[in-house]
Amino acid sequence: MILNPEYWLWTGELDKGLCDLIIDCGNSQKLEDGIAGGEVNEDVRRSKIGWVPPIHWITAITNMYGKLANEQAWQFDATGQDGVQFTRYGIGEHYKPHMDTHALSDDMRKISLVIQLNKPEDYEGGEFHFINEDGEGETVEGFKEQGSILVFPSFRLHQVTPVTSGTRHSIVTWFIGPQLK
Repeated sequence: MILNPEYWLWTGELDKGLCDLIIDCGNSQKLEDGIAGGEVNEDVRRSKIGWVPPIHWITAITNMYGKLANEQAWQFDATGQDGVQFTRYGIGEHYKPHMDTHALSDDMRKISLVIQLNKPEDYEGGEFHFINEDGEGETVEGFKEQGSILVFPSFRLHQVTPVTSGTRHSIVTWFIGPQLK
């Protein structure tokens, strides 16, 4: 499938105070090990996650930006949001190349959204990359800026490289709908 655009990016969209508030909300939760493929597998993913309640102001923000990007870019049949996840990556933590969508179903993930909550100088490593056809990582220019929002089709292969210093915080959510036809 040829995507045009391949992703939608707002650079530095959310201000520092709002990003700090989201980090405080996320870190106040009981965080658990991130899962991949339905289980904890630290070879594939190492991070701590918590879930934002379905009716919450953070969910309203993600819902607005996800819908706007989809309406402007792809117009996928998306009927809802599949949870909002706060993610914290510490030193050595990562998420190897993966897609956010799984088997075709009537509630499949179609659109992914990631909000960068930290300032770039808060950590090293932890880069978000799309994986190109050669298996190499492609950096999304401008995404590392605090408050940036990246929206992309959930079937795009992507990763988060290991954090080498500091801590990286993000919000991730997915928009679901009937299977692609």
